[in-house]
Amino acid sequence: MRASLYTIISELQSAVALYQDVRAKVWASKDTVFGQNATINPYAAGQGTGLEYANLPEEEDSPIKASAQASAARLNVYQERVLEQIADALEVVGQFTAGVDRAGQAYASADRKAKFPAPPPNPVNKT
Repeated sequence: MRASLYTIISELQSAVALYQDVRAKVWASKDTVFGQNATINPYAAGQGTGLEYANLPEEEDSPIKASAQASAARLNVYQERVLEQIADALEVVGQFTAGVDRAGQAYASADRKAKFPAPPPNPVNKT
């Protein structure tokens, strides 16, 4: 049981580390991933050395920017909810693992304290 418990704990630690990585990536990019800051450069449509565009105007907002911002406002809430649900699931697995550990400790303690009573006298061996 102890080996299985260590395996669960090891896997849970890996899952928590992966979750933290994903969470950090989501929080770092949540304001850009849905095109909220999309821009275009209508003058740079051709393939060239780039020198021919040196004096042209800067990029301008993309036509999808406004709708992307509206969508992102909703989708970011969904992303945060999914992250919360994953964290809750990891917490439940951790609580279950702690419960299994406590149960194992209780059984081991009861086993160490258990004593068999002395056997009753055997009337057959009396002479």
